[in-house]
Formats: sequence, C-alpha cells, structure tokens
Amino acid sequence: MNKKNPWRFQQRKRNPNSRLTKETMSTQRLRTYHSFLRTNIHIYEKCRHLRRNLEVVSMEILKTKYEKPYKALAKDICTAASEYTRELSLSGIRLKTIYFNDAKTYIDSAIKKTTKLKEISQAAFKRQDIEEIEKLALELRQEILDALHPFFLKHLCLYLSADCFDIPGKMPDIYNDVTGCIWKDGAWLPFDDTSSGTLFFMREKPVEADIAPISYPAISISGQEEKKAS
Repeated sequence: MNKKNPWRFQQRKRNPNSRLTKETMSTQRLRTYHSFLRTNIHIYEKCRHLRRNLEVVSMEILKTKYEKPYKALAKDICTAASEYTRELSLSGIRLKTIYFNDAKTYIDSAIKKTTKLKEISQAAFKRQDIEEIEKLALELRQEILDALHPFFLKHLCLYLSADCFDIPGKMPDIYNDVTGCIWKDGAWLPFDDTSSGTLFFMREKPVEADIAPISYPAISISGQEEKKAS
C-alpha cells in the first residue's frame, strides 16, 4: 500500500520576473524550512562522512592511498557547504526586480571582502563543525545586510494611506521601495500593494515594478582549505 507523505515538499519552478504568488506567510516559511532542511542534511552527512574517515586513517593517507574517493568527497563537501551558506546568508532578502542589478553590486562587494567563506571551508574540512558553519554563514548574512543598508537608505520613502488625509495628525509610514516592505510595530513587513495610498519620494518616483524572487550570486566554498587540513 502506497502512502503519500503529507509533508513531502514539491519544488516548483519560478519565473524570476513574476510577482510573488499569493500564498500565506506560513506556506512561504514552510517552503523555506524544507529548503533549509535539505541543505542542512546534505552538509551534515558529508562532514560526518569525512569525520568517520579521519577517525580511521590520517588526512595524508586519505589524500594518497584513497585519493580518488577523497577528492570526490571533498568536492561534495565544497558543493554542500556552498549551498548551505547561500541558503543561510541570502534566503529571504527581498529585492524588487528593477533594483537587483544595483543591489547585486553591494552583495558582490560584501562577498568579495568577507573572510567568512575561508573560515567556513576551514570549519568543514578541519573540524567538520556544522554549528560553526551555521554561525559563520549567519555572520556573512549580516555583513551582506550591512553592505545593503546604505542602498536601502537611498530608497526610503513615505507611504501615505487614505487615513493620513482623512484623520488629522495621522502620520505616514516609512516604506522601503527596494524590498517592498513597510515599517510597522518595530519591524519591516512585506507590503507589496501600495495602490490604496501614495508614496512620497524625495526624488523622482521610480518605475513601478513587481516584487520578484531573484537569483542571487552564487557563493562558492573553495576546496583549497582542505589541502591545508592535514
């Protein structure tokens, strides 16, 4: 008897130029969780495999006597670590399509300057420490957000709802036109539809554009560090 797993995640292709689907936040979070879980399990299994090998033989023997399988494992670890780092550091950062090329410059700059990728490689090959990899990836995420901060500031504006015109003293909300988020109750919340109000810019109003999931720059964990792991 075939039983379908109700929690099975089915990946769907997305058009990078399409509007975000009208799904609940819980559905989006579930999708993100499944994606994270897959990459988490992958890097965990590869690092555990390397650790088991090192408990039996030295790194030198792995690189010589078992060179071929070791190189294959090292390649898998690099791929898994890259996917895991990319998922943690970039997932959930919202950018409107029209701003992506400009924002990518800030993201690329942060990735180029960071030392976190080298440290992640060392954590994977020298210590096989998943918690350390996670910590470093989250630190990289903060570096990327810090790099984007000046860009976000350039595109802040005021959102004037109908209440701002009808209710005396009603203050407008702060709106980030890059991310399509509004500042409410001490947090940035997705707010894609601004048609019921007015956006007040301190510059020329940008061309209207959809909020779209985009393809972030690839983050590659170099395998060079594994050569120094012995």
